[in-house]
Amino acid sequence: MLRVILFCGLMAFGAMPWASAPEKPKPVVVQTYTVVAAERSAGIQAVGQLLADEQVVIRPEVAGRIIGLDFREGGPVRAGQVLVRLDAAEVKAKVREMEADVRGLEDRFKRAESLFARQFVSEQAVTDARQSLEMGRARLDEVRAQAEKTEIRAPFAGNIGFRRVSPGAYVKEGDDIVTLSKVDVLKMDVRVPETRLGLIRRARTASVEVDAWPGERFQARLQAVDPSVDAATRTLLVRARVNNDGRLKPGMFARVSVDVEAVAGALRVPEEVLVPKAGKTLVFRVEAGIARAVPVRIGRREPGWVEVTGLRLGDVVVRDGQLKLKPGAAIKTGK
Repeated sequence: MLRVILFCGLMAFGAMPWASAPEKPKPVVVQTYTVVAAERSAGIQAVGQLLADEQVVIRPEVAGRIIGLDFREGGPVRAGQVLVRLDAAEVKAKVREMEADVRGLEDRFKRAESLFARQFVSEQAVTDARQSLEMGRARLDEVRAQAEKTEIRAPFAGNIGFRRVSPGAYVKEGDDIVTLSKVDVLKMDVRVPETRLGLIRRARTASVEVDAWPGERFQARLQAVDPSVDAATRTLLVRARVNNDGRLKPGMFARVSVDVEAVAGALRVPEEVLVPKAGKTLVFRVEAGIARAVPVRIGRREPGWVEVTGLRLGDVVVRDGQLKLKPGAAIKTGK
């Protein structure tokens, strides 16, 4: 009788002597990281060679004897300035001869038209006279072009180099005479890893250093990025332009640093905190001991690190162990 009363008393209090309370899930042990602000980074360092903005070797298009070199070696020249004069006596005589021929053909054509109007000649005679005149004018244009080529002009303003011939020398078509370079602005082509493409697209300026002027930094602007990646080296060719005050020379070895500002509001986290899922990128943020999945957007990458937006400065995120987590899981920080 006493045993029955004791059993009923235990039932009244909702407890059974052989039952125990259900155990809570154990927290998942993880490693965490505290989110910090992304800092300004030098971004990219590369080396390359300075190049003239424009450069051309002056060569004759016709053969002839040089009668004049109208420039000072190493000095500036204007666009369109005559640099080299070849003996043009023979070709100018041909021009005068062809001009006389064309005048005769013009007179013949006018007479043919007049006679045709009075029906003294056929229409074919007028056509033949017109064709002869057009052919004569074409030959005249040709010899005039040959005469113009005896004067070689500067295609752009720049600095002239050292001449490779002397007055009186006979030159053939394509012989090198002198080099003309535009150096008020210089180009610099450098190769950067394809993984830096995101940085390059955000960059605008760069700093250039040369051994000839130690400690000085020359400002440059990024001009273009090659549209294709070199399959052998997995690099991109990037071109920058450097304003030149006269101290920089084409051919100099140079080091370039591309400065890239962090995106406004971007934060910096280790790459391993990112969890790709269903086309999105997530991180697990720790909130009161619970893991909450938060979508983020990826920005600039550096080796082992990445900029993200979608978190707050000082957030604690799971760095290791997130593959064992489900949203809302309890966590415990391990060592």
